[in-house]
Amino acid sequence: MHVAAAVGTAVLVTLMLLRLAWNEWCVLERMVVAKRERLAGLIIRRLHNVIPQGNLESLLLRAGKPGGLNVRSWQLLRLAIIATMMFLTCLWLAFGGKGNWTIVPLSMLVAAPLPELWLMYQAQRRGGQIRTEFPFFIDLLVICVSAGMSLLEALPVAARRTGGALGSELERALAEMAAGRSCSTALYGIADRTGLPELRSFCWAVSLSLRAGAPIGDVLVQQAQQQRHRERESYERLAGSLSLKLTVCSLCFFFPAIFVLTVLPNILSFLGKGY
Repeated sequence: MHVAAAVGTAVLVTLMLLRLAWNEWCVLERMVVAKRERLAGLIIRRLHNVIPQGNLESLLLRAGKPGGLNVRSWQLLRLAIIATMMFLTCLWLAFGGKGNWTIVPLSMLVAAPLPELWLMYQAQRRGGQIRTEFPFFIDLLVICVSAGMSLLEALPVAARRTGGALGSELERALAEMAAGRSCSTALYGIADRTGLPELRSFCWAVSLSLRAGAPIGDVLVQQAQQQRHRERESYERLAGSLSLKLTVCSLCFFFPAIFVLTVLPNILSFLGKGY
């Protein structure tokens, strides 16, 4: 009787422990599944939409649409880059590389924003190039208009002489004007594609002058003076920040060397000889 009671109690306790273990296992499995779903959702969101589509289209325009890519082809290129990174990571792990398989989604997360970072760099570099070429373009317009040309006659000459990124944008605007668009609309298209406030101010002044019938030469001279003033202010800001940069460089590089050559030998001599 006592043996049967002991066996029954042991079986009951074993069943209770198994039930508790099963419950804990189910809770742990649900937690793991939830974490996997959150990780998968994060990966899908990062892969699908790092930059909103409208902003991506504007960024492609400011970068000059490298390779003639549109939004859809750029997204396909991003997916191809991410898939290539995933394949290379799997290949590394398959041939005995250090790490485990959890670095595969991490490599995808790392590779997802890289194309957009490169695109932002291209847009910033192209914007700087256009900003550098813009004063020369306005000076050419002033010279051509002062020589007796109209604005429509001066734009092709200035576009050919300017060249570069701004020249290509001007050639596109001239093609739009030849297709029937107005001069103001075509120039505003350049400002929208580049996103530069200097070009937008120039387009606003030119379109206002064309609508009001004011002399375009005076407007161009004023725009050239304003652009030179902005350029001089940018150089002054750079010169003003130079002193702080030199101070930081002196503290980081020259002061430790002077300390080692002058103060450190005296400290070591004092510690060696004592009082």
